[in-house]
Amino acid sequence: MPQFFVPKKNIQSNSFFFEPSESHHIARVLRKKPGDLIQIFDGEGWVGSAQITETSNSNKVKGEIFPAFDADRCVPSSEKNHPDISLHLYPALIQNSNFEWMIQKVTEIGVTSIQPILTERTQIHFSPEKSKTKITRWEKIILSAAKQSGRKTLPTISTPLSLKEVFKKIKKNDAPHPERTMQVTTKENSDDLKIILWEGEEKISLSKILHQTQSFQKSKIHVFIGPEGGFTIEEIQETKKQGILAVTIGNNILRAETASLVASSFILLHTEFS
Repeated sequence: MPQFFVPKKNIQSNSFFFEPSESHHIARVLRKKPGDLIQIFDGEGWVGSAQITETSNSNKVKGEIFPAFDADRCVPSSEKNHPDISLHLYPALIQNSNFEWMIQKVTEIGVTSIQPILTERTQIHFSPEKSKTKITRWEKIILSAAKQSGRKTLPTISTPLSLKEVFKKIKKNDAPHPERTMQVTTKENSDDLKIILWEGEEKISLSKILHQTQSFQKSKIHVFIGPEGGFTIEEIQETKKQGILAVTIGNNILRAETASLVASSFILLHTEFS
């Protein structure tokens, strides 16, 4: 059954209406008619079956939720595999088409948020005005990927920040001690896991870290991925001071967008079946 996005603000009791872009797609492109059955989701975990009731206004298609589904507003079992885990991705900005491909793929597999970062070797920069345009386009890609994959929650994506700005943003979380080693020994540093992918790391692998922390409840996992050329030594040293562990995901040097997908997939699969 086709799935369509309805913001929570557009749902009143059992009635709802679509935003203009979704309405146009339903009425003009798919040529749906009153009475057609569809599946809707609000991007926050709720999904329900509904039927279209009005398509005369192609900018405001309306519908009605089946009461049986409205009474059971819950996250489907397919998204209950790792309910206590949220995966937050911090990819460096890269070439536009590659970055958009990455956003699409990590949305499909289930990341929680995407925070683009600016590093010393980042070659892509744009003005605050263009940043707003980029965010709007990225959100459209995320929505499309969520609909295609049957995902019921939408990951957030934010304006690009420098590493220092990102550190301030997540500082409120319980960061591991700067001198933290491979062994996790205290409850205080068991809430979050923060890692940075670095081709210069030869001993600590992502797999080893995940297996080593398996017995701890990690409410959040933060993953930093560098740009073409990777992170500088100075950046790696600074991240270590912030309690972020440098890890490797293999002997091969991957493209930035590939590394984002590989690391995210590995983490989500590990947390799902652990």
